[in-house]
Amino acid sequence: MKNSKIPLHAETWQSETIKCPLELIYAFFEYTNPVIVKNCLTKMLKNAINEKCKPYKNPEESLFIFNLLRSMIRAAYKMYCKPNKYFSSDVMKSFDTNTYHLFIGNLAYKEYINLYFLFKSVFKEQSLQQIENDLADITEHVIGKCASPPSDKICISFININRLLDACWLICNRKKNIEDV
Repeated sequence: MKNSKIPLHAETWQSETIKCPLELIYAFFEYTNPVIVKNCLTKMLKNAINEKCKPYKNPEESLFIFNLLRSMIRAAYKMYCKPNKYFSSDVMKSFDTNTYHLFIGNLAYKEYINLYFLFKSVFKEQSLQQIENDLADITEHVIGKCASPPSDKICISFININRLLDACWLICNRKKNIEDV
């Protein structure tokens, strides 16, 4: 069966179409701050799971976060599908194995050293479709009342999205460090 092309959908938050996953990741972190995205995603999950929470007041923000994260997840999946093309570069492997960034608390040391292990574990645990569906489920529950409760695996997807976000931030950070040298 022939692999279908997975569009990155960067044009929903960026003025241009981006086809290279690495370029999308660099644009993602030029465009937004990972701490803000993580905080918004956490608020959205809390609101989706707990019906007693105050209604989420920014539906446009939740749609924006949904589009940003969907693009980032698709970029990560494209990189996972072509490891020889994307994981051979210097930004995927840590030169300094003695330092460990505190921001990357979601990554195991092995994943921090070689990001391919992270992408592999995330996409072996859940498919791209499962992660996207759970992200859509979170957004749907935030925007309006739903008849059915969120998926049971929604928290697993939340953790995996945060891990992918950390890994993508690390890719961008390593690129900056290489350029500075």
